[in-house]
Amino acid sequence: MLFRNPQGTLLVGSDPEARRAVSDILQEAVKGADAYLAVRRAVRREEGALRVGNLFVPEGELGEVAFVAVGNCAAPMAQALHDVLGEQLTQGFVAGPMPPPPPWPFLYYPVVDPVLPSPESVGVADHALELAASLRKRDLLIPLLSPGALGMLGSPPPGVFLEEYREVLETVAKGPEGASLLPVAAALWGRAQGGRLARAAAGVRVETLLIESGEGGTPVAGMPTLPLGEPSKETLRKALDARGLLSRLPRALTDPFHNGPLPFPERVHSVVVGGPTDALEAAGECASDHRHHPRLLGVHDPSPPREAARNLTSAVEDFASLLPPKPGEGLALFQGLSLGRPEGGITREDLADFLEEAHRTLLRRKTLVAVLLTSGSLGERTRPSGGIVGAETPFDRRTFLQGGTGALDLRPGFSDVGAVAMAYLTR
Repeated sequence: MLFRNPQGTLLVGSDPEARRAVSDILQEAVKGADAYLAVRRAVRREEGALRVGNLFVPEGELGEVAFVAVGNCAAPMAQALHDVLGEQLTQGFVAGPMPPPPPWPFLYYPVVDPVLPSPESVGVADHALELAASLRKRDLLIPLLSPGALGMLGSPPPGVFLEEYREVLETVAKGPEGASLLPVAAALWGRAQGGRLARAAAGVRVETLLIESGEGGTPVAGMPTLPLGEPSKETLRKALDARGLLSRLPRALTDPFHNGPLPFPERVHSVVVGGPTDALEAAGECASDHRHHPRLLGVHDPSPPREAARNLTSAVEDFASLLPPKPGEGLALFQGLSLGRPEGGITREDLADFLEEAHRTLLRRKTLVAVLLTSGSLGERTRPSGGIVGAETPFDRRTFLQGGTGALDLRPGFSDVGAVAMAYLTR
């Protein structure tokens, strides 16, 4: 995976060695969170048994093995599963922004909205529920879920039109707590979410493999194979009531607030196989290889872009005063970000806001701040995956968004664990 700039200038800043170090470290961050490798590590054949996550099943006890892969990393996750199981994988489909490389023996459904339900995601939910319901007790269902599956698996409950449902979810997403409330709303209402996909499997063994973006594994995709907890439901109810929305909702959306927890099937498990920790650890190891001092600021900062940038530049001052880099060495500070967005929903405009505020608040010379959206640009050459600013160089958000000076363009990759921020100090 290579960083490139259509204008020919890879990065901005005054120190070529610092620019190369930032490029190397960010590339390693993406490799560290590779979703394909995460699934390959989690799925293995071991001494006559199939291991999937934390589940071990003797080969002789298995019937069909089916899968549902949804999200921005659906294609590489499904490809990894197929590479391990081969013909033992009997049915399933991929739903996401790009298909697995040919030849691919299973169905692919293109769906690109990572946050809100769409006509395409309604079809995906229908297919997932139909597949789950067709399985028998000796079979195994492996959902492969990654950021972006929140919208790509979304479907309104019976009696609610799609446009009406989207409007409700858009209202839920507004406000400072919207990023955390939206997965709860999807889990409460979505036809294939909130554990409903697992219940449709009716006693089948279900082992879900998750790529998560820092908030914890449970909110990914609106929890299709996990039940919604009563405290989360009550938090959503209070938030809707405070906004005056609860009384205006259709009955199909208010009834679930009054229902108790539904019985949840046994033999259903979920395992997080990849996340921002993997990206940050790989970045730190690369920094050490370069004779730089890596420091982890945090796995996940949920703050919106400008606040997250101020948090990072403030940390630069704290660390620079406590641990100033020696000549010939650097100090690399890392932070995982969601930029106030639901999983899979970070935009390039968010990156521009972050970089603009970081440039405004940087105080130290010889400092670079970079941010990378780990899902890559998916072929949009004029929409960079990230960018970098220096304390001594100007930043123009319009030029950045067009892929100009300071932009990082990541070729379509195999990671989506949110965003990774890095501050790099040298003497």
